[in-house]
Amino acid sequence: MNLLKSLPIFWAALLMLLGFWPNTALSFGPPSQPRLPNFDKRQEGAAKEQRLSEAGVAAAERLRARVPHLRIDLDEVLGTPKLVGSPDGFLSGPNGEGRGISPDKARALPARDPHRAVKAFLNEHAAMFGHGAEVLASARIKRDYVTAHNGLHTTVWEQHINDVSVFEGLLVSHVTRQGELVNVSSRFVPNLAKAAGAGVPRRAGLLAAPNVAATEAIAVAANSLGEGLAAAEVSAVDADPVGAEKRQRFKAGTLPGEARARLVWLPMDRSTLRRCWEIDLTRHQGGETYRLLIDAQTGEVLVRPALPDLLSQRRHLSRLYGRESLAVLARLSRADHESAPVGAAVFGHFIRRGHQRFPDRLDQRWRE
Repeated sequence: MNLLKSLPIFWAALLMLLGFWPNTALSFGPPSQPRLPNFDKRQEGAAKEQRLSEAGVAAAERLRARVPHLRIDLDEVLGTPKLVGSPDGFLSGPNGEGRGISPDKARALPARDPHRAVKAFLNEHAAMFGHGAEVLASARIKRDYVTAHNGLHTTVWEQHINDVSVFEGLLVSHVTRQGELVNVSSRFVPNLAKAAGAGVPRRAGLLAAPNVAATEAIAVAANSLGEGLAAAEVSAVDADPVGAEKRQRFKAGTLPGEARARLVWLPMDRSTLRRCWEIDLTRHQGGETYRLLIDAQTGEVLVRPALPDLLSQRRHLSRLYGRESLAVLARLSRADHESAPVGAAVFGHFIRRGHQRFPDRLDQRWRE
């Protein structure tokens, strides 16, 4: 039995979680103090955004008619598909044709294009995503690799504008060695330049000199975490910021370790971006490291994720699927510290799904 054929979404979805669920605090042990509550100012408008457009609904229904048991999960902020896949099969046939991809869409692309399947899928269902494959031309490939033992090809694209990344702005595809599209996940903003202009008019000036300095953003972040800190107590570790994102390390008063700051674009909804400081900061209480998004124009805290207990998830994964699964998780975490560790709630969801379907050890059956 080939597990990739019988449950194509499971392992690919686990890989997908590296970049597609909220960045979380970076501590690996249980906190000694109560955790701070999660909040996200964008959720105030989530009810109206968490739905497809009329054209998107029609496109989704057409796809469901062609792919049995299709699952479409919508992004809470963008209202576009953050996960499309089926537990009972692939989204396409071999070479990116069939099922969810019509022959004409596939054959409009070069047969040797390594991303033919996902490009054809995006073009076929552009009404559902709000964009076609044209968005990939301006995105950068953040990761692109083939898993040696099963040939699963994983590609991660990242959106950026003015050389500054979009927060969680990733599109991930998984394709088998036969060219079958396993699943697609997207947090791409449909019209990036227009959204940036809507959220930050005259953005060029703000890119060069944000209204809120990095030291001020770190102080705001610290106070949001219950740690009294003034901007004057924040000193640079790196002499100068690096690149358009102004990446830089700081010493934040007596707080443990170093604070890290960089500029990012934060989607407020599918048509608006805000310029923000992304701040990684460690508390005295509990020793947890949090990632906060501070508006670079107003200094308002817009996003503060809660801390999952990743240690318990690692132990649970090990019990269910053996030590090899921990090696995979470690590889994912090393691949990109900005999007690791995996969000505990969603991670646990896929672990539970896999355990219900395959109670035997995953590392033993994966190669069958």
